[in-house]
Amino acid sequence: MSSPPSGRSGTGRVSPYRKVPPFGGPVTGRSPDRLTVVRLRFALPPETPHNPVRLRPFLQAHPQLEVWITAVQNLPNGLCLTEIEVVDPGAVDWTEEISHIPGIVSASIRGSSGPISRYQVTTAQPIWERLANEFEALLRYPRLIQNCEYTVEVAAPMSRLNQLVEKLRQVSPSVQVLRFGREVMRSFPPTLTARQQLLLHQALSAGYFDVPRRITLTALATKLGRSKSGLSQALAIVERELAESSVAAMA
Repeated sequence: MSSPPSGRSGTGRVSPYRKVPPFGGPVTGRSPDRLTVVRLRFALPPETPHNPVRLRPFLQAHPQLEVWITAVQNLPNGLCLTEIEVVDPGAVDWTEEISHIPGIVSASIRGSSGPISRYQVTTAQPIWERLANEFEALLRYPRLIQNCEYTVEVAAPMSRLNQLVEKLRQVSPSVQVLRFGREVMRSFPPTLTARQQLLLHQALSAGYFDVPRRITLTALATKLGRSKSGLSQALAIVERELAESSVAAMA
């Protein structure tokens, strides 16, 4: 049986953390507003028109599942396209059940390997994504949802983290601010897959990252025999992996 994604237990357990001193209060000259990385855990808030939590019924019905958010793309009209991985020893295809949840715009399975199935789900943008945009905070990947609890690593200046946590507690009072445990949810530098490493090498060799570029996205897609949109998304994921590792190194 295949191992769960890197950094994941496969058992639903995340390693123990130590609590961070309570957030709150202004940032003073004695506390520089430096970039900080913390881990937040909070119960998914109840569904409201202002705060859509479309996957909540699915998560409540299947508390044994690990659901990992691996990418989120904001779309027009307050929607977002979310890529998720469901860790399920039974290897069930959950597409139909997810598709029938009220408020889910679309859901499709992208592939599976052992107990891990990958899906793309289009829903309304949840409150934590909106708050991250508002306070210019980075919600790192992957993020874990299990037993209707959301666990995510956040990188931002301390003042913005304070504001984000305060706003988030207005909809989910259970927010906990945690330090990293000895086992983090992911490792740095990022562990690109073999295909991502190959794509990065091909793009670099072709001059896609040169300044100015020696090859356009359209020409690179033709050279590699891929669609322009698919290549653009694959490169964006690789670039984000590398950017997140740089942010982690600065924190």
